[in-house]
Amino acid sequence: MRKILCLYTLLCCFVPSWAQDIKDQVRLLVEDYVSQNEEANVDIELLYETFYDLYENPVNINAANEEMLYKIPFLTPRQISALLDYIKKYGEVHNIYELQGVYGFDQTLLRKIAPFITFAEVEDDYKQKIYFKHEILLRSTTVVEKQEGYKRPDSMTHYAGSPYSALIKYKGSMSKTFFWHLTAEQDRGEAWFEHADVVDFWSLGLEYQGKGLIKNAIIGDFRMCLGQGLVINNNFGYGKSSQVMDVIQKGAMLKRFTSSSEYALFRGGATHLQWKKFNMVVGISSRLADASLDSIDNEILIRSFPETGLHRTSSEIEKYKAARVSDVITHLDYTHEKLKIGATFAGEHLSNIYKAAERWDNYFMPQYQDYYNVSLDYKWKFRDIMFFGELATDKQNGWAGIQGLLLYPSSRVQMSMVYRNYGKKYFSLYGQAFGEGSKINNEEGLYLGTNILIAKGWSLDWYLDWYRFPWLRYGISRPTTGYDVLFQPNYSPTRNTSMHWRVKYEEKENNKSTNMPLNEIENTQRLELRYHLITKVTDNIALQSRIATTHQLNMDDENGYLIYQDVTAKMLQQKLSMTLRYSLFNTTSYASRIYTFESDVLYLSSIPSFYGKGSRTYLNSSYKLNDIFTFYLKLSYGKNYDGRTMGSGLDAIDADHKTDVHFQVRIKL
Repeated sequence: MRKILCLYTLLCCFVPSWAQDIKDQVRLLVEDYVSQNEEANVDIELLYETFYDLYENPVNINAANEEMLYKIPFLTPRQISALLDYIKKYGEVHNIYELQGVYGFDQTLLRKIAPFITFAEVEDDYKQKIYFKHEILLRSTTVVEKQEGYKRPDSMTHYAGSPYSALIKYKGSMSKTFFWHLTAEQDRGEAWFEHADVVDFWSLGLEYQGKGLIKNAIIGDFRMCLGQGLVINNNFGYGKSSQVMDVIQKGAMLKRFTSSSEYALFRGGATHLQWKKFNMVVGISSRLADASLDSIDNEILIRSFPETGLHRTSSEIEKYKAARVSDVITHLDYTHEKLKIGATFAGEHLSNIYKAAERWDNYFMPQYQDYYNVSLDYKWKFRDIMFFGELATDKQNGWAGIQGLLLYPSSRVQMSMVYRNYGKKYFSLYGQAFGEGSKINNEEGLYLGTNILIAKGWSLDWYLDWYRFPWLRYGISRPTTGYDVLFQPNYSPTRNTSMHWRVKYEEKENNKSTNMPLNEIENTQRLELRYHLITKVTDNIALQSRIATTHQLNMDDENGYLIYQDVTAKMLQQKLSMTLRYSLFNTTSYASRIYTFESDVLYLSSIPSFYGKGSRTYLNSSYKLNDIFTFYLKLSYGKNYDGRTMGSGLDAIDADHKTDVHFQVRIKL
């Protein structure tokens, strides 16, 4: 489910700041989000790049406006308003300790935001200092065991390339004014120079950031996050998590697309203009996209747009850049004191007519070659309440709306509420918004969340989300309803130790697996329990432990558990960092699977699901040779104890074990 909550605002995690390691701070929340939204399409690479860039270019608190402060993870809209009011009243802040006097700021929050902020004087921040920064990233990954796709040299399903991936990424900047990037990537199994002129995927972008009328302008690949995401949001995607106040879109309206992901990017030019109380964003894009084509009555139709970005077999290569997609996006908003009102238009033209597969769940899906979406959005602050929402329509007169509020009754209690109603006829080109489903249509729901500071070191997060689907969904043969509840107490007895307990219960209706001609609907109940502990033993050693269980209450004996232990050590004057994990899992079947986050080389991570009976071990390391070269290596080994082979389809391995190797070099100049 690709929705709900710009992930870079999701990074308020229950971990202590340790050597300002951003990976440690994002790990739990990324995993939290994906495990609760199993269909989510999270671009973790883009997420990490954003936060490392923010770490290396921290926000100057004294020169920042509201939009700049939204870049900082962990801060709520109420805290941002309180910080701006504090600076307006008392003047510039000189160190982080002064922020303890701001409403809603405590020592726990200050430790979390410390890597992302600075306190330069305003006049120094705006002085023109000419300097250049360059970063080159080289990465290759492989699987040691031979997969099925490499064993069929004469088959149509044979992987055309080698089992090694290759990525080259270059990023540069001049002062705080010009930024550029170049990315070239070849996935494992893709043949060099066969279906592509140079490499399978490339990306290029040049950005100018100004302080006058032109806030920023981009030529090349870019992404947008407008309103609450009903029309445009190809940022990170966002979804429900234990961070119950992160239910409002807070992403930058226009940014370069620097990820190696090959889906949902714009390619062309865009600019963000700012004049007094007005903001205007305009973007024009034209790109060749992967598409599944079909011929009906001598007419070529687009059936779908694959999102994998993989071109290994002849059938996948047939989809490579098979259709041209052209887009025009405009957004205008006006701010008056505590009220901000905006309007968005997005129009698209395809080289061929789009017609989805003929299924009952696609009954209201439009057939089009030209399409558009229009929306109105707003934010309004009234005392200790922030109201926000968006109302959108499209070419076929479908409607979608979202309305929310953030309430701060006291400094110890925060509350959120989101009501959404996405019509079954509404179709969004690039939308990602708060919801349970994977698309912005055919859903109505109400979400309530609360964060409470109970006592020193203790807090409680909980939410309740009720939803219904008025029409059929893929794999579901009638309209259905459901709800989920989460309770998570958090405890930090010291600045070096934190832990949380989680109870999550979910109940929804799904098709029952039967051999009957018509699928029978059953009510499924899933209960998840978790205990997680992170502690810093010494300045150079940290431990992370987890016990997680899952129970399918509607199925007899459908249970599972996962246990893992991490040991992270820093040696050689902290130049060498190593994380060793050993995990054991045992679940009855895929229905009782458990998700967990795995750290990886810089900018690369995964959140696999574990089921059956087995173990997994990995060693993730980095070595900073000097200020220029840093080397990364991850070795992982998984083994099944129940006789199952690894993988499926063309990725299957005729063995009960799998070994992955990831190697990367980072060069900074």
